[in-house]
Amino acid sequence: MRYRGVFQFCGALLIGLTAGLGVPAAKAETLTQILKTAGGDPGHSAPCLVPTPAVAVPVERPLGRCSANIIAGLYLDLLRDRDRLEIVRAAITRQRDLLAAVQRRVEAGVSTSGDSLLAEIELKHWQRRETQLTAAVQHAELFFSTVTDSKPAAFVRPRLAPSAWPADEAAALVALAQQESIPEEDRAAAQSALQHTWIDYEAAQRDYDLLQPMQAFAADLARATGQQYEIGQVGTATLQQRFRDATLLRDALVSAEYRLLALRFDILERLGRRAAAE
Repeated sequence: MRYRGVFQFCGALLIGLTAGLGVPAAKAETLTQILKTAGGDPGHSAPCLVPTPAVAVPVERPLGRCSANIIAGLYLDLLRDRDRLEIVRAAITRQRDLLAAVQRRVEAGVSTSGDSLLAEIELKHWQRRETQLTAAVQHAELFFSTVTDSKPAAFVRPRLAPSAWPADEAAALVALAQQESIPEEDRAAAQSALQHTWIDYEAAQRDYDLLQPMQAFAADLARATGQQYEIGQVGTATLQQRFRDATLLRDALVSAEYRLLALRFDILERLGRRAAAE
């Protein structure tokens, strides 16, 4: 769990999300508010000097230098899984509409029962995925509750102040060297940890930049294939594959977006700029 340049993602940066699991909506809580609530614990004001592992299912509230990173990671994981669940539920709605259209075509003698079976199978595929992601969201909520002693509310995707972001790795290392709270004997470890995180961050940025046009092209292709389907130029199997490809790339883009955001937060935390996260 971790996360160049401009702090903007596709769509709005401030989005309130609910779990969508029948839980009453609660007042939205930002990551900054969550960290302030946990601020009474030892270590929450100290910088993280070592690479934060990809967590973790904490069995108790984390303490120590990396606790803020762990809490931020769980917060972002929950947001990510809620977003991914909404993507799958949209796919289910779309597939139900397609199944109904196929069944009307079968009744009209334009399609075969094989097309109807294909549409049924694809619907079951997305329903299975919904089951898996629903469980993932419930686990994420439980982990978060364990760490913060609070019920997950409607969260807000963190917004990071661009002015706090270092221009490059060299600038980040200079900022780290200016952190007076880091003991002299820990400075070499802190620098190494930051360099490792920066490598992950640049890879995550590249991945996100590549996925954006891929997802946009796949969505355009799916829409074009839908128009072809309406006039009988392509079959049900082709249309479903186009929709599936677009959905999977959308899911990958969302996952990459949250990884990038987590790495950015991690770096700002190491530089003592936690307040830049709103």
